[in-house]
Amino acid sequence: MTTATAPFTSTSRPVAVVTGGASGIGKALVARFVGLGFDVAIADVNETLGGEVVAQLNGDDATTDRTAFFRCDVTQPTALIDLLAAVDLRFGHIDVLVNNAGIAQNGEFWASENWRQMVDINLNGTIAGISAAIAYFAPRQRPGAVVNVSSMFGIIPLGSAPVYSATKAAVLSITRAMRDYAPLLGVRVNAVCPAFVDTPMLDGLRKQSDLADAVLSKVNKVPIEDVVDAVMRCVTDLTLAGDAIVIACNRKPTVLRYDTDVEALLAESLPSLPA
Repeated sequence: MTTATAPFTSTSRPVAVVTGGASGIGKALVARFVGLGFDVAIADVNETLGGEVVAQLNGDDATTDRTAFFRCDVTQPTALIDLLAAVDLRFGHIDVLVNNAGIAQNGEFWASENWRQMVDINLNGTIAGISAAIAYFAPRQRPGAVVNVSSMFGIIPLGSAPVYSATKAAVLSITRAMRDYAPLLGVRVNAVCPAFVDTPMLDGLRKQSDLADAVLSKVNKVPIEDVVDAVMRCVTDLTLAGDAIVIACNRKPTVLRYDTDVEALLAESLPSLPA
């Protein structure tokens, strides 16, 4: 049976970095990684919540110092590069980066400039994470795994959240575009696309309007552990590169394959990387 440490051959413990790791899906990922024998860097802007997660997982015994908090604002130009450098200094190496930091907003995006923050965090932060990971792994010739947290709304857009949907569609697109780079760079980039998950982000959406609360309080949700399982599969399954796992309600998590009709339609128009 495959374990989460299977792809990693280092004699020391594998190391994972989770952005947005202080709450929600990120917090659940941190706990799972620690349970599987990883050292984990919790990257977040919320120092209070991050410190609480560290305290919960490390406990009072200094010998179990398996997690560390790193304040990181993914919207800042060099934040991800600086983060990986700090984590490498703290733990000695890195094996996995999960680009999980994200926010969601409903409503009329044209009524304010708040949508720019969503683009900066959800999309630009993810691109910066991928770029920083490649800059870290490739020169060291060290295989690495990057997992991007997208959404089912990156596949089928949500009318009440068009900018959020657009950012998650772009995250899915760049993930799939990285498929051909895996053998060249030694870095596998994959994504997970969950349906609604019961997290503080969803709670925040419900508070944005009475209508949102009425709709979202009744919507089906996927268990957060299903999302965590999908991320772990992206980490451990070496056949996955440029792939996305869809986590839908009451369905088995499924790897999203390319639309063969679209591929056939564009077959003679698409360039490919040289062998």
